This record gives sequence, structure tokens and C-alpha cells, in this order.
Amino acid sequence: MKYMKQFLARRIFLVIAFLFVCTIFANIDSFAQENAVTSNSVAFEDTTIIEFENNDSVELETVRMWLGSDFTFKSFKTEKNWTGQKTPQGVIIFTTNEPIQPGESVKFGIKTDKVEPKINWRVFDKNENEVGTGVTLVTTTINENTQQIETTESSQNDVFVEAIFKIIPEKPKVGNSIRVAGEKFGANQKLDLYIGGERIESVQTDKAGNFMITTKVPETITAERTDFIVRDFAGNEKIVSLRLGESDSRLGSSEVRLTVSGLPDTVFRGDKVMVTGTAKPDSTVTATFKDKNGNTMTTLTASSDFQGNWLYEQTVPLNSELGERAIVITDGTDIIERKFNVAASEKILITPLRLKFEPGELIVFNGTAIPDQELEAVLEDPSGVEFASQIIDVDSSGNVSFEFPTLESSLKGTYVLVVSQGVEREIFTVGLGIFPQEPVIMKLDKLNYKAGDIAIIDLKGPSSATLSLLVLDPSDKEKYDDFIVLGPDGSASYNLPLNGYASGVYSIVVKRATDQYEAVFTVGLQTGSGPIQVRTTKDTYTPGEDVLILGSSAKNILLTITLTDPDGNIVKRKESFTDKNGIFTEGSFRIPLSAKEGIWIITTTSGTNSAKVDLKILKQLVEGLVVELDKESYRGGDILTVNGFGAKGGKVFFDILDFTNSTFTEFQSPITDNGNFQGLWKIPAEIEPGTYILKAKDSFKTIEITINIVK
Repeated sequence: MKYMKQFLARRIFLVIAFLFVCTIFANIDSFAQENAVTSNSVAFEDTTIIEFENNDSVELETVRMWLGSDFTFKSFKTEKNWTGQKTPQGVIIFTTNEPIQPGESVKFGIKTDKVEPKINWRVFDKNENEVGTGVTLVTTTINENTQQIETTESSQNDVFVEAIFKIIPEKPKVGNSIRVAGEKFGANQKLDLYIGGERIESVQTDKAGNFMITTKVPETITAERTDFIVRDFAGNEKIVSLRLGESDSRLGSSEVRLTVSGLPDTVFRGDKVMVTGTAKPDSTVTATFKDKNGNTMTTLTASSDFQGNWLYEQTVPLNSELGERAIVITDGTDIIERKFNVAASEKILITPLRLKFEPGELIVFNGTAIPDQELEAVLEDPSGVEFASQIIDVDSSGNVSFEFPTLESSLKGTYVLVVSQGVEREIFTVGLGIFPQEPVIMKLDKLNYKAGDIAIIDLKGPSSATLSLLVLDPSDKEKYDDFIVLGPDGSASYNLPLNGYASGVYSIVVKRATDQYEAVFTVGLQTGSGPIQVRTTKDTYTPGEDVLILGSSAKNILLTITLTDPDGNIVKRKESFTDKNGIFTEGSFRIPLSAKEGIWIITTTSGTNSAKVDLKILKQLVEGLVVELDKESYRGGDILTVNGFGAKGGKVFFDILDFTNSTFTEFQSPITDNGNFQGLWKIPAEIEPGTYILKAKDSFKTIEITINIVK
């Protein structure tokens, strides 16, 4: 008995010793893994320099950083041979073609909107295997000699709080095809789909953060409750857990009955719809589509495989009529009927009749839009100036077709069409005289914002191009800068937070190499606080002419300017604003080439205040040179503005003749492609009152007009 106790005690001691040794080695392994990459940082005010050291045996090629939910990146800098890009979700991805070797390190500089940021990071090797992860907490801002850094374990970011995805059908089977549809995952993001821990494939979201893919559940996965995971490069993930059904290949052919899945209650025009199901193996499945009255519209067929699986994949035509439909599916034995609705897509889908038109032709656009909602279409010429605009009433079908006439003298190049309905907006390009190029285009969702709002910036340009974004404050000082990477389709949507933006007028500039686009927006401006004065530079116009609108009112207020035709139809509507001196100028209005003769009205409103000016539109005026002055009389020190049209040649030359018919002064003006021109003369302050003569001359004609100078 004594020896038995000694034997048991020795056995227990050996087991405890073995477990202790295992624990030590396990901890050593864990420690080595956790310290494969270490970080150190130095911070001063809102700038942090963070250094990563490679303690592993592999080369490091990618570093991804993101901040806690209360912080925002303002800018960043990299070492030589490293590049960085910031995603719309706020993750900065640093990559290099010269990886960090074992024992080496790399530094990055970042600027944040607040001090003491929480910096999450993940480091990957060239095969995108994660090597290290962590969080750097800068607990104090430091001077040149002191710093306090604390590193803890990585925490899950919450960027997918609103993201959702679903599996179609809801009861998938091993080996069967499925459709995965996701929403609100962030614009233009690369995501990976995992099923049961196995990476299946990658997908790119669109600019709304949505995606849809068709894939297959691997045969190797067991028919049990399984996690479907959508994960981004930063490790953020969304999980749906479903119970997988047995593979149909395990069922006898006599047990396979006709089933239908994947057909939603509502489909949108332009969507790709996939309908799946089972039927008798190696049989023909027929699908008959019927309208709301039961009339057959079309019939499609598909073949089931040896397991009895079948699949229809069809794009809903853009010109499909809206309303209820029915689909009747049969395999010759069973019949299933399902009903669904065809609805207009939330997106505006418009394309030009051709990519290239010739000067003098009509530029024609066709497509679909949101039914029963007004659509505004603005066409800009290659110089960025508004060429023409229309406001179109969209009927219940959602189908739209509109056109813009051009002249043989119209500027050749890439024209930009901006169409909008409420918050929905799309940008398209078309060529006049050439095939359209890929310029950098930027549009904001509105003109005026409140402090703390988010300005939504739609961008378009070359595929996957990197753009720099710069915001200037009302004093033309740099307020904000960032980099934006366009998606594979050449577009992106960028959210600009306006926290801390004071009331005023801001400029925003987007650049790519020598290509640049500029726009303005306002913060905190209000409507209505006084009378409005408005005028145009002349009273009579011809179709195709630009209208320069000048006016004044209270300082820094919002205005709405509309152009109405003789029938009372609003042809153009645009928001504007007065500057710090109460002055406003709007040069984006143009009389349509198809304008009818009569009295057109420009109305400027702000709150309860409004002012109108009448324009006389004539399709045919006197042949040749026409000259008009902007006022009936002038005083010394005024600026005299001469407007005209019908000019020919390169320039119009002006002479001012005094009482003795001698030339008092002279000036000139260039002539546009449309024959329009404008000349300016600063009247001397000491000029004697009286009657002067303005003589205007082009290559073919000379006109004289009397100028009245008063005290």
C-alpha cells in the first residue's frame, strides 16, 4: 500500500510537471506571436509618428490603420517607396514594393482631428497573411524629450453596425448555388465571403455600399448549422448563421420534386435576378412570364442537372413596364406559380443614344428615372460651363427621353450630363466631335450646409485613379485635405464632415495630375433679410445666348434663381448666394437653342423677398452686328458695359468720340463662337458731362450709339 501511494504521488507529480512545461511553451509561442510586430509612437498636439518593427522572419508589405469612433484622419505622410490611400470607411492602407525585412522598421506620420488618438493597426506579409495586430493608445501629447505610449490588444471596429446581408434561398443546401446580397458595407470596398471558415470568393461593393454575387456552397461542408461571414481587409465582419440542408446528390431521383427559390417579391429594372430550384434530374424546366392580365409575355427554358438543380439568371430590361407579373414554372409533372412586381430602380439609369455626336446634331439621351418625380438635367461643355439644362416631368412609367440641340460652332470635346431627382444624382459623359474622355468631375449634393452636416461629394474620373482633395476656408486658407481612390467604374462618393466649420463660403478643389475641378459650398447661410435688386446685362436675347445675372441684397444670404418660359414652365432653377458685400453674380443661365419667342422671366427669391426681370427672346434679329449698352446714362467713375451679338471676325473694336468727333479713347473685345461679345470702359471721374458717341466695328459692319454722361 505504501509503494502504491508513492507510485500515485510520482504519477501526479509528473502530470503536473508536464502541464507546467506545456503551459510555459504555450506562453512562449503566444508571446512570440503577439510580438511579431511591435509599435512605438511619438505625438505632438494632433500629429503622431508611429513606427512598426518587424520581429518576425517574414517580409512585411501592408500596414492598415484606423481610428477609434471619435477620431478622424486629416492627413498622413509615408517614407520613401511607400504609398497610402484612405478608404471611405476611414481606413488608411499603406503598401510598398520594398517590403520591411526582418529586424527593420518603418515610420508613418498621421494627423488627426483631435489629440490622443486610439490607433488600431494590422500588419500583413506579401501573401496578405496577418503577422501582427494591436492598438496604440497615445495617452499624452509629448514634447521632444518625453512620451508615454501604451499598446493593448486589438479591438473590433464597429464600421459594420448598419451593414446587413442575406442568403438566397433562406434554406441553402450543400453543393447548391446561392445568391448573397449585402447593403451598407461602405462604398467601393473589397470584401471576402467565408462559408464554414472557408474563403469562397471576393466581391467589390458599389458606391452605395451594396453588392450581390452568385456562388456555390462547397460539397466539402457538412450539412449542419454553418456561419456565413462577410469580412473586410481590416477584419471587420458580419455573420449570418444558417442550417445547411443535405446535398441533393444524396437524394434519389424519384424524391426530387419541383421547387422554386430566389425570386423576390419586387424586382427593379436593370437588376440581375437569379431564380433557382429543383426538378426531376435531367429534365427541362419551363418558365412562362405573364402580365397582370394573364397574357403570356415570354417563355424561357432551362435544364436540370443530374442532381435535379436548375437555374435561371435574367437581367430585368430597363424599359420593362412597371407593375405586377406572374411566372409559371413546370417540369412536366409539377406546376408552381409565383407573383412579383417590377418596380423602377432607385438609381437613375440614363445613357446617350451614341457616345459621339457631331456639332449641329441633337444630343439624345434615353433611360429610366424615379416615376412621378421631377428630373433636372444639366449639360456642361468641355470648359465646365453650363451648355443647356432642362426640367423634365417623369410619368408613372419612369421612362425618360430628352435631347439638347447643338450648333456647328459648338465647342468640341467631352460634355458632362448631371441628372438629379431629390437626393438621387448621376453623372454621365458624351462626346461632341470626339469620343468622350475621362475628366475629373466633382458634384456636391447641395450648396448650403449646417455646421456639423456631412457634405456628400460625388466624383468621377479614370478607373481606380487617386485624387487629392483640398478644402479652403472663407479666407482661402487650407481647412482640410485628403486622398480619394476611385472605384473600378471610375466613380466614388466621399463624405466630408463639416464639424467646426464656421459660417461662410468655402472652396473645394479636386486634382489628378494636371486635371482639376473646383466648386464652392456654403455653411450656415440663411434666406431672406431684405429687398433684392436684380438685372441682366441686356433685355433682348436669341436662343443659345448666355444670360449674365447681376444683383444685390443682404450680406451672405441664400437665393433661388429660376428661368421661366412664356408658357410658365420653369426651364432652369439654381441656388446662389450673396457675398460678404451683398453682391451676387450668376453666369450659368443660357437661353435654350429651342427657345420660343416671347417674354421670359428670371425670378430671384430669398425667403419672402423676390425680384423679377423680363427678357425678350427673338429667334431672328437684324443680320449682322447688334450692340447694346447696359444703362441709359452714366456718371464719371462708372463702368460702361457694351454687350452685343451677330459679330463676325476675331474682335470688335470700340472708339469713344467726344463733342468734336475726335477719338477720346478706344478698347476692344474678343468674339465668341456664337458671335457674342462684351466690352468694358471705365469712365474717367473727371469727364465732362454731355453726349458722347460709341463706335463699334467688326469685320463687316460699324454701328454708332449715343452715350449720355450726366453729373
